[in-house]
Amino acid sequence: MTKTDVYKDKQRCRIAVKTLIFTLFIIALNGILKIQYAIWETPVVEATVLICLPLIFFFTYAILKGAYFVTKDNHLSHFLSYMIISFLFAILNTVRVLRAASEKTFQVINGGQMTHDASYFIWAAFFVYLIVLILVKKLREHKVQQVQIDSIR
Repeated sequence: MTKTDVYKDKQRCRIAVKTLIFTLFIIALNGILKIQYAIWETPVVEATVLICLPLIFFFTYAILKGAYFVTKDNHLSHFLSYMIISFLFAILNTVRVLRAASEKTFQVINGGQMTHDASYFIWAAFFVYLIVLILVKKLREHKVQQVQIDSIR
């Protein structure tokens, strides 16, 4: 095992622990908010928020710290598959939001509580954010490769 692998493993462990702590904090905050305000109309919205926030934290932190979970083997196929899957889910959720908005049935808040329509919007925003993160990661890798090529010359 090389020194880089050990470093990346440590980074991954740190990111996982921080994500776990963040998730536990979000769950505790959710419990407090449910007791005080009853902000969720359906459990789907609650689950969406409790899943999306830690995922956003995890993906962003992993990319910023350079602790990717894909090896260099067949890297382009991973990149394309992630982009295609994220794009499809973003399109599906965006279409659902736009269709509900055009039918004037789109309600984010009903009676002071978030409705299930909010979950489609949250998932659409999440997958668009994921696409942007993947592109940022790819650009960072490309920039590092260019610097390495320039240093060789």
